[in-house]
Amino acid sequence: MPVYNVICNENTTQGGVEEVMQYGRDKGGTVGQQFTLVNGFQVSFDDDAHITAMRDLPSVEVVEEE
Repeated sequence: MPVYNVICNENTTQGGVEEVMQYGRDKGGTVGQQFTLVNGFQVSFDDDAHITAMRDLPSVEVVEEE
């Protein structure tokens, strides 16, 4: 299962990051490490379609494969 780094916009609050993390969990992803220097975390999915949808979330700046 590929691992992706999800980086949220710099003005996204911690609550906003947690909402994106929950979105990943709700879509069947496994959330891994949460980053401290940037607003982001790692997530892995079996289905790449969820990665495409996550990229379209307004608070997400970038999603890239680890």
